[in-house]
Order: sequence, then structure tokens, then C-alpha cells
Amino acid sequence: MSNLNKEDQLLTFIEKKKIVDNTIDTKRLFFIYTKAIRNSITKTFEKIKNYEMIMHCCEMVNSIFWIILRYTNNLKLTMFLCERAIVLFIEYISLSNNLSSQDDLNILDVKLFIYKKTIGPIKLGSNNNLNNEVLNVKNISKFIKDIMYKVFYLNYENITSEDLEGILENICCLLSNIMHKINLLEKINYIENLFYLDEYTTINNIYTRINILKYKLEIYYYIISNTKFKDDNHLNIFNDAILKIPILDNKLLNTDTKFIENKNFTNIINSIK
Repeated sequence: MSNLNKEDQLLTFIEKKKIVDNTIDTKRLFFIYTKAIRNSITKTFEKIKNYEMIMHCCEMVNSIFWIILRYTNNLKLTMFLCERAIVLFIEYISLSNNLSSQDDLNILDVKLFIYKKTIGPIKLGSNNNLNNEVLNVKNISKFIKDIMYKVFYLNYENITSEDLEGILENICCLLSNIMHKINLLEKINYIENLFYLDEYTTINNIYTRINILKYKLEIYYYIISNTKFKDDNHLNIFNDAILKIPILDNKLLNTDTKFIENKNFTNIINSIK
């Protein structure tokens, strides 16, 4: 990082990493994005036990991610600069805390400093380099980000850094693939309400809630990807189907990160007409 302290050096570095071809593996893109947001939460939480500051870091990383990707089409570079932003943010906040009280810290100054060290030299034109597939991934990124935010918020005072990292990673592993598949069919916005975890989601039942959510997403995907169902009736069929989900089934009430695709799931699928 020491070679990237000057804006001209940083800009030269970024320019060299630009990829002309705008073809991107969207599944890998979604994975890299979730990793960037996870890291912004867990690494900042490990060093700075301040919820608001951690959220500032996350939103900053979210912005940097899409700006760098738009400008370079380079996933590896995008992740690198997001990691750079996290490290710089932690160093800035930690140094400020050592020198003075946190009340004197201006978060705008912090963000301007980080942006200058990551995207400051970039001059974005009016053209958007992101193709429609990538824009669709950006669309679902808000859902997985909000889920991670909610889990962190609800358990902020009662969780260790190690547990938080494991929980967020497992949540992404459980949900990312099915969310991506639904998004490819451009149907995910119709079930936006499913992604809002309620205040009763705790560290003790996170995997239960996430398993049930995955259950619903798998059922929804089956319906929208099956040509025998009419498009204008997808939501009605789905709403009828999820009433059959065995919420109290002991096989769902566990902390295993593997999705429980048992006979109940098969029975629900077979009952949909």
C-alpha cells in the first residue's frame, strides 16, 4: 500500500488494472460482494466496538465496490481496494481515538480521506460500464447486505468477533446461490418482504430463520422456473405453498448450516398445482 499513497500513483495503478471486456461472472461477483461487506463488518467490529462507525465503514465499502467495478470491470482490484478502505478506516479511527475523544471525530473527514486513498483520482464519465446482468446483481446486493446488517444489529452487544464472522459467512453460503438463481429470472423484487428479519431474530435462532427463508426461496424458484405455472399467478401459488412449511419441524430447528431438504420440502413441491 505504501506505493499508492500519492494520487497519481494510485490512478496509474488503477488504470493499468482496467479490463476492457465487460463480461463478468455474476455468481462470482455476488460472492465477492458479500465477502467485501462481511469483512467490512467483522474486521471493523474486531477493532472498533462502535455500531455507528461500523455501519459508516460498511456503506463506504459498498459505494467503493460499485464505483471501482464500474470503472475497471476488475473484480480482483475491486476487492483489493475495498480491503484497503477497511484497513485505512480502522487505522484512522484507532489513531483518532488514541489522540482525542471520539466526540471530536468528524465522520465526513474520515470518509473523504478514505475515498481519496481509494477512488479519489477516478473521474467517472456519464457512461455506465456495468452491463444489465451486473446491474441485476447490484439489485440483489441490497437484500443480502440488509440481512447481514440486521443480524449484526440484533446481536451487536452479545456476540464475539469469531462468532459474528462465522454466522455472516454461513448466512451468505445458505442464501447466495438461491438468491442469485432467482435474480437471473428477474423475479426477486416480487418477494422483497421476505428478506426483512424481525426483531425476534437472535443468535440462538438465526439459522432457523435463515433455513426457513431458504426453504421459501427454493419453493419460489421452483414455481417461477416451471413453465406449467402462469406468470401472473406465481405469487398466489407461492403464498399458498409456504403455508405448508413446517415451521415447528425439529429438522428445521437446528444450527446446522446445511439446508434441510427433507421429505417435507419434497411433499410441498409435489403438492403445488
